[in-house]
Amino acid sequence: MGLRSRWLWVGVAVAVAAWAPVLYWQAAHGWPQLTLAREIRAEYGTPGQRVGFFALQLVLFSLGATYLWVTGVASLWRDDAWRAYRVLAWAWLVVLAVLILTAGQGYYPAGIYPVLIAAGAVVAERRGRRWWWALGAVLVSAAHILPATVPVLSARTLDASIWSGLGENLRETAGWQPLVDEVAAAYRSVPGQARARAGIFTSNYGEAGAVDRYGPSRGLPHAWSGHNGYGLWGPPPAGVAPVVVVWEDGAPSAYFFGRTLFRRLVGPVSNEETQRTAVFRCTGVIGGWHAAWLKLRHLSS
Repeated sequence: MGLRSRWLWVGVAVAVAAWAPVLYWQAAHGWPQLTLAREIRAEYGTPGQRVGFFALQLVLFSLGATYLWVTGVASLWRDDAWRAYRVLAWAWLVVLAVLILTAGQGYYPAGIYPVLIAAGAVVAERRGRRWWWALGAVLVSAAHILPATVPVLSARTLDASIWSGLGENLRETAGWQPLVDEVAAAYRSVPGQARARAGIFTSNYGEAGAVDRYGPSRGLPHAWSGHNGYGLWGPPPAGVAPVVVVWEDGAPSAYFFGRTLFRRLVGPVSNEETQRTAVFRCTGVIGGWHAAWLKLRHLSS
């Protein structure tokens, strides 16, 4: 596909039309994606993290699948019969280059691999018996990393296993329901009339998401948080008080008054967020929600 191809420019037009609303929103809100990208780069831009980025590409869909996507990329580059689809190989290179420069996490390129795996599967099928070897390699290698991708092990067992590093995201799914149970207990401890005006604030979007996911069955209202995307939905109405606060690393002394420690949580080791978290009952927010929101709202990885 050359630069003169009308399909190339049709694709560019479709991409621009799809990006336009996002770009407009980003520009109107001070380009928060760039701010968050800098935060991610600061945390994941170390040499060790970059080595981990490349290593994860080889096992992201299993070693067998890696054989297929490498075969697919090679065929897209070398075989003239695939020339019309060579843009997919270029897309893979561009995605990797952007994420290397911005220090994206290892799973960010996942969306580009299925089409490359499909190309490799076509090549393997055309080679006859090699198709069965490829299929067997995919199944065996996928089974090998299954504990890191599907919750077949307990959180404690996974944390102590050889799959611990690869299963970081899976490990962090543990401990949320007990956390919400403690939030619900703190919320129910607020006297009846005051409880009707009470709110829940969390310092992390993961905690807010857990309250919103598991809280309704426990009689909880939705949670507020200033972290990342949750910060766009605040501040809470001025009359929201008292506040059950889920806070990481210390006490929310700079933001809330009338603080009472309700429970310091001891979640599973596998989830760092539930390990260093405490639940507080607070009388209110210092200076009111609108003023405090300027300090409570933040972007971080």
